[in-house]
Amino acid sequence: MNSKIDIQILRGISVLSVVIFHIFPQANNGYLGVDIFFVISGYLLTPKIIFILENKKQKNRISELRFFYTKRLYRLTPALSTSILFFVIIIFISSDTEEHSRIIKQCLATIFLLGNLGAYKFNGNYFNPNPNPFTHTWSLSLEEQIYLILPLLLLLLLFVLPKISIKTSYKILCSISFIFFIIPSLTVKLLSLINVTDYFSNFYYYSTVNRFWEFGIGGICGLMVRNSYKPGNFFKIIINMFVLLVLVWGVYSEMVNTVLIVSLACVAIMTESFSYIPKYFRSVLNFIGDKSYSIYLVHFPIIYIVKYSFIFDINNVFKESVIILALVFLIGLTLNKNIENKYRYSYLTTTLDYFSLRKIVICFIILPVLFLTSLLYISQKNYFGLIKKSERPIAAWDIDKNCSNNILINPCVYQAKDSKGMILLIGDSHAAQVSQTVKNVALKSKYNLAVWPYCDFQITDYGKMQDPKCIEHNKKILSWITVNKPEIVIISQRMHAKTSYQDINIAITKLKNFTSRIILIGNNPVYADSTKFFKDTLLFKYTPKKLVDLNEMDQDSLIAGDKFKKLAFNLGISYIDTKEIFCNSISCKRFENGNWLYWDAGHLSIYGSDLLAKYIEFAIKVIK
Repeated sequence: MNSKIDIQILRGISVLSVVIFHIFPQANNGYLGVDIFFVISGYLLTPKIIFILENKKQKNRISELRFFYTKRLYRLTPALSTSILFFVIIIFISSDTEEHSRIIKQCLATIFLLGNLGAYKFNGNYFNPNPNPFTHTWSLSLEEQIYLILPLLLLLLLFVLPKISIKTSYKILCSISFIFFIIPSLTVKLLSLINVTDYFSNFYYYSTVNRFWEFGIGGICGLMVRNSYKPGNFFKIIINMFVLLVLVWGVYSEMVNTVLIVSLACVAIMTESFSYIPKYFRSVLNFIGDKSYSIYLVHFPIIYIVKYSFIFDINNVFKESVIILALVFLIGLTLNKNIENKYRYSYLTTTLDYFSLRKIVICFIILPVLFLTSLLYISQKNYFGLIKKSERPIAAWDIDKNCSNNILINPCVYQAKDSKGMILLIGDSHAAQVSQTVKNVALKSKYNLAVWPYCDFQITDYGKMQDPKCIEHNKKILSWITVNKPEIVIISQRMHAKTSYQDINIAITKLKNFTSRIILIGNNPVYADSTKFFKDTLLFKYTPKKLVDLNEMDQDSLIAGDKFKKLAFNLGISYIDTKEIFCNSISCKRFENGNWLYWDAGHLSIYGSDLLAKYIEFAIKVIK
């Protein structure tokens, strides 16, 4: 056993954890596989970069760096560009045309080595449930930025501080990055200078400054004398167990999990801990690790196509997962054999004109950029009238655009004649979706209505799922309540199985200090066909099922509904169980009396929202 095979095994574990996480987001910490990739890259490439820079002759440095970058170009670009072009074509003929512009911009950003900035701008939060199919390329761009910038920074430090060695400078950069990672307020202040204000919710995950230390730790391990200590099997078992435990369950917080997995990955490589894994599993993981780059490239677009395009209509989690895994390995291995390996070692045969650098640049950078730019132009021209448009049902925000969105600075107020009090409606887009129904009920019951949708009503964030801006906004809502003293507060928001029970409990308990008359509208059932529902397309037109089996629904929304129904009961507040309204013991409906009850797969149309009217009216009367 040697460290090279250990690295391949670790790559295999990492790519499997990322793929599984993207298929099953419930696999909490699978995304940490990306952090392991950074460690491996640092371990392998840092010694090469340091060796080049320690060369005293400037001419030799330039020559060696040119060779290094040429090698990286051959290694990464052909497979990346091929996968982008292949999947872009499939996605464009089988998905919502409104998404096309965002998808192309991410692809272009990736080719120009700015995929992490593209992911921040065109996808936002990495854990967004409606992802850009090329968001995963952020990590590739970040690595490439390190390859480009690191030698320049080290040479700059060498010029400014000539008495400090290259290796010491490298450790200084690593330390600075780690400080920025563990003290996020430093980065917040830095980014505020360029008007980036959503650091925690979006930019934090994609930041090169915050991620370099992971590459750096791997690099420091790579610079150390390898295999100087040969641990026993017991130690190896412990390391293996901890790597898997962190990837599957984690420990406490995202920051702690990241530090742990980076540290464990380094120890595992240095001590060849994976030599204890049974031979068969070593062989399988080694095989997957060798193909990990191609598998990583194709997995996210395939997940997007199977889950969100109109080619597949499965609505069964098990079957969907099997198809995704089969396609990931089939297409990933094909890409590896025919493109990645074909060009991977071709820089050694530069006498062959076919493999010349010029042709690589033309075929895998210039031509893809021209193609994607043309596609972007055509998409922005709405495909010159070729789009097959779907007639979308009416939602609350189609009736009152000013008061049914979730970016209101102050609440919208509807005045009732001879009002006997005030009702406040709060929550996220699920509050906005019922706003017109609640308005009609409130005015009929002679209550003024204040509508203030923004985000989940939480004033703490123990679950680590909330934007700090939401916490501040919800405190503003509480201040508004102390002044305006609404008689009734209605909360409607999309809660997840992972939503913190404690955070919702604290928020409602705090609210009860101001009014005991609280109504919680439970999650309306969410359909698993997500972005397929009422979308404009080029070729395939998707017609949603009007009646869907209960086991084909999005289970997360149903589990969360049951979870927070118990919370409402324990707190003694009114609860409207939307599952009982839209579903029976067998299936859920989204079409009734000639009308679609849903505006998309997760939000109600005005017709669906009106099904809640009598329950809201009853709840208002009961809690008088």
